[in-house]
Amino acid sequence: MQRNFWQRHWKWITLGIIGILAVFFMSPIGNAVTDIAKVYADTSVYENALEKVKVNPRVIELMGNLATIDKFAIVEGAVFYSNNNNTVSITLRINGSKAKGKLDIIANKLKGTWDYERLKVRIRDPKETIVVLD
Repeated sequence: MQRNFWQRHWKWITLGIIGILAVFFMSPIGNAVTDIAKVYADTSVYENALEKVKVNPRVIELMGNLATIDKFAIVEGAVFYSNNNNTVSITLRINGSKAKGKLDIIANKLKGTWDYERLKVRIRDPKETIVVLD
């Protein structure tokens, strides 16, 4: 009985797939994917930041009531971890009842909780940057 292609070459194909995955996860694209996955796993970093932004009078005036951040906003944004995953820089889309904008977060993890170093809201129309925490 003649063996098919997979039966003859399964070892090489398996090693090739493992090699491709290893190169992918060590590349900058792989790092971005793993950073996004970390934020998905630890939603408190952006949910707590949004709670701080929601009470800022200038944000309320220009954007109205802010909606919760959906999971797709994380994929659209940018996430960068550093300092052994204890520092994060995130940019997310936020939606208000009056306007849309971007939320910039820089936070450090101290004893299991996120300490916010900078929170900034950028609005396109009217073009304004609101520094919530600096």
